[in-house]
Order: sequence, then structure tokens, then C-alpha cells
Amino acid sequence: MLNEILEFEAYVKDPESADPRIQPKMLTKNYESDDLNGIGGILVILARGFILGFETEQKIYNEDGLVNENILNDTKYILLQWCGFDLNVLESKEKAINDDLENHRQCILEWQKTYPEADGWLKKYWLHHCPEKKKEQWENVESEWNKKLCSKNKEYSQKQITLTSVIAIALERGPLRKRYMTLRKDTSEKPEKDPKKRFAYLYSRIEPHKDGSGTSIHETTREQILKNIAAYLIGKEYHPKNQRFILLDRGRLMGWYGKDDYGYADEAWYRPRVIWEEKQIMEAHSGDRGWNFIKLSINQEFLEHFEFQLISEEQIADIDKSGYWILEDIGHGTKSLKCLE
Repeated sequence: MLNEILEFEAYVKDPESADPRIQPKMLTKNYESDDLNGIGGILVILARGFILGFETEQKIYNEDGLVNENILNDTKYILLQWCGFDLNVLESKEKAINDDLENHRQCILEWQKTYPEADGWLKKYWLHHCPEKKKEQWENVESEWNKKLCSKNKEYSQKQITLTSVIAIALERGPLRKRYMTLRKDTSEKPEKDPKKRFAYLYSRIEPHKDGSGTSIHETTREQILKNIAAYLIGKEYHPKNQRFILLDRGRLMGWYGKDDYGYADEAWYRPRVIWEEKQIMEAHSGDRGWNFIKLSINQEFLEHFEFQLISEEQIADIDKSGYWILEDIGHGTKSLKCLE
């Protein structure tokens, strides 16, 4: 999620990968849900990659500053094609425009040539990764999600993602970005020398479980905590300036973890027991079990103390590497956060 370009590429190449970014069990738990099990966030990434990668600024907006109708139609076409859904659900006007790809839609042809595996990606992924008993449900999945994505009655509903809302969010967020996260190194007299424990200084202790167990955390969990913090800082960019919590997309975060937890265990994606200065580092403001999203805040004093911030590649040269860690996102799964020494 720090490197949105790598995330995008994971969704358009090799749907039968043995190490998929979309975690199979999470996707197939309940396909009837209005938020499409997190697929909405992925569609936004795809729309940003298509619109801002295969179109020009001049083509996106007309003279009145409105989005060109062709851009809307092209993007809907690409997104439904990626899903492997029936393109006949597009309105007749949209179909008529898209039927003549040779003359009117060079950007679509360029996309298809650049990312041939993106055609029907989600369907191929589903049929390859899902259990046999789930494969027969694909027609129902396509029917249900098609109706929701192409709904005209809830195009901008906060509770239901549609193709129109996906495009609106994509245009608001702009081109895919590659970010880095920086934080202050351990300034104690005896900083940890073991690379596997180098970030243990970020917390004071771990609140034990009721049975007294679980007072330490694994290296992979420390990495996941850093990913949560990065996701929080990214989310803050799209929320009001003084708002402390963000709406965190569980599916994309767990995909970044490379963790296929479909049981919606609370501590699978945020860590309330991790304590710094006798306060929780992170806190959930919504606790309904089974949610694909959560309102999450990170302790502001904690963030300020360790000077967490997001930077661009051009800003790396300005960072004092003797006093700050620079974290690079090199993919998904464990050990996908790399320290630039």
C-alpha cells in the first residue's frame, strides 16, 4: 500500500499465482455483502492505473471541466472486463461506443496489449483459488456483483460501491503513488542490534491475554504493526485534517500482510494490546465483528515522538539515515517492508 504501483501490478498479472495478493478465503466468505468483500478498494486502484496511465489530462476533462463521457464508459468497460463479468450490462449507448474499439478506444486496446492477463482476472482467480464447492457459485457472484456495481439508484451511496463511485474516488486520489515511510531510530544507550528486533523499541510492553499468555510478539507482527501505521498515514491524506481516525480497508491490509484470515478475528488486523507509555498504540472505534472496514486511530503522541511520516522518492536524499529508518514497500506478504540502510 505504500507502493501502489506494485499493488496494482499484483491485480493485473498472473491470476493463478501461488502467492495471490487477494486472499482467497477472505474473498469468498460472503459474496453477497454490499461492500463486495473489499473488491471496491481494488477496483479504485485499477481505475487509477487505467485512467491516469492510459489517458491524458486533456482527454479526461472536457472544456467545462467535467469528466468526458468516453472516459467513464472506457473505465466501466475495463473494470467489468477485469471482473470477467458480462459486458452486456452496459447501457446501449455505452455498448455502441465500445463496440468500435479500433476507431474510438485505442486506450483500451493499449491496456489489453499491456496487461493481457487482466482480461477476466477476477473470474480466473476465483475459479483457480477457491474450493470446488465455491466454484459453482461464480454465476451467482457475477449476477449479484454486476447488479450492485452497475446500479443507477445508488451510484454515490456510502454503503454500496458502484462503478460510478469507483471512478469518482479514483479521480479524486489521482495517479498511483510510490511512497516511503520514515521514523526515528532507537535513541537509547543500547539500541537493539538484531535486525529482527530492531523495531521492538516502538512499544513499552504487550498487554497479556486473560490467561496471562502472549506477552511478546513475533517479527512478522512487528512488520504488520508498521503496515497498519503506514495505512493509517495514507488514509489520513484522504480524511479531514483534524480527524483522528480513518476508515481502514481490511481486505487490502490483509492482502498486504499476505494473511488469509477469514474468521474476522479482531487482533488479526489491529493490535490493541501493544502499549507505549501506558497507552494503546492503536485503537478501533468500531467493533462489529465481521466488518470489512474499521475506524482506526493511532496514538498521536506516539506518532509525533517517533516522527513517523510519508515521503516521496525525491525526498529520500533529505533524510538523515543515521537518525531515521526509511521503509520501502517491496510487495506483499512477510518481509515486504525493506529498510534502506
